[in-house]
Amino acid sequence: MNKQVPLLRLREGRMYHLFLSHVWASAQDQVAVIKRRLQSMLPSVRVFLDVDDLTDISALEAYVKQSNVVLTFLSRHYFDSRNCLRELREAAFTKPLLRVHESDEARGGQSLEKLRAACPLDIREAVFNGGVGPIVPWHRVYDFQLMSLRMMIHEMLLQDLNYKKIIHRRNASGRSKSGEVNDDDISVYVEDSITERKMVHNGVPMLLFSSANPGASEAAALVSKSTGGAVRVSSDFPIDMGEAVFKILEEMRSTATDDEGFKEAIDECTVASARDALHSTPSAARDPIFNEAEKTPLSTKSVAISFNYHEAVLPPPKKLSKKTSGSKGSKGATMVHWHFLLYLNDNTFVEKPKAKRLEAEIRAAIACGIPVVMIHENDPFKGGCAFSRFFDSTPPALITDGLYSELAIPFHPKPHLLVSMKLLEKALGARPKQGALGARTMPAGRKVVQNTSFKVFPSDKT
Repeated sequence: MNKQVPLLRLREGRMYHLFLSHVWASAQDQVAVIKRRLQSMLPSVRVFLDVDDLTDISALEAYVKQSNVVLTFLSRHYFDSRNCLRELREAAFTKPLLRVHESDEARGGQSLEKLRAACPLDIREAVFNGGVGPIVPWHRVYDFQLMSLRMMIHEMLLQDLNYKKIIHRRNASGRSKSGEVNDDDISVYVEDSITERKMVHNGVPMLLFSSANPGASEAAALVSKSTGGAVRVSSDFPIDMGEAVFKILEEMRSTATDDEGFKEAIDECTVASARDALHSTPSAARDPIFNEAEKTPLSTKSVAISFNYHEAVLPPPKKLSKKTSGSKGSKGATMVHWHFLLYLNDNTFVEKPKAKRLEAEIRAAIACGIPVVMIHENDPFKGGCAFSRFFDSTPPALITDGLYSELAIPFHPKPHLLVSMKLLEKALGARPKQGALGARTMPAGRKVVQNTSFKVFPSDKT
């Protein structure tokens, strides 16, 4: 890895590395952010933005011709703009077209389906099935925004004259099998990105999930796989939490105006054995521990009672608890930090029996001092939906008790899913490893993007 700041080069007759095409009404503020961010990350970059660089509106096409790459910011009313269409028609068949999509409808976004339908037929294919790289989703959360910027810079470098020459020289020398410039020829390292940091956990994070929460099992498995098993997942609740679920369900049933769904929910709670084990477990049992040498849980009874569980019927909690087990255990043991996963997609709290059981499990987790960690699915192929939907589907008691006072972690499709996973690890108590890749210091005041692959091509990697 050479980790040098990329030096961009303009072809003769070009003035800009990037032209920002956008509609003022829904995108002016965000393209200004993109320009500022790129300038701070790529000191040599020249970006055309109308408010800064336009002197003659009749010469829009000339500005496009003077640019290496054209970025089209797809937002509401983009295709209604005469000037945007002028820029797009000039660029669609002659320039590398970098597509960036604003999907947040509350902030001027629109679905790709609606945008595609609004696009004129003569350029529709070039815009939505052409272009360079995938369509880049735009985000306002800093860590996700860095991933979007990384994707943009990656495509800009692939089109830059300097790096095209470097890649072609390596192709000619036989160092790369491909005769063309492709995605594997360049990778971008972003100093500030959370994805460059290795995370370490102080103890063992145990993520509990419910079979009454549609999609939670798959999400938990993905978390475990993505963290290399550092985060352990289970649908087997600690004994006292299982007992609490049963009691809360009975309490909910006694105060409900109808009995719909309760019998099924209670029948699904297999708590009988847990209740027996609870009463036979020595009261001296405390925090759950794992044997460090064996990396396996100790006996069920030794991990059973570890929370602020009260024998009385549990009332709805007034606020969320953030308490977890201590990180210091006995010699040779590692403490377990319990969390309860609430996976939010378009099926959450929809089916009544499951919704009632999930509500009871959430309340039981909170009452037992287990923090609730929420994942908000944003991938439409996995039931992603607007967060506002959950204010209608979530049981009112949970909303009143402050369930959504904590922010949910958005789970976006790849590559932004890498960011989601790192943010989830942080929520589970992980911290960046000192001295890890990406945690190195740079000269004060510099936020740079560094290239890592101009000397490390696929055939060189170990």
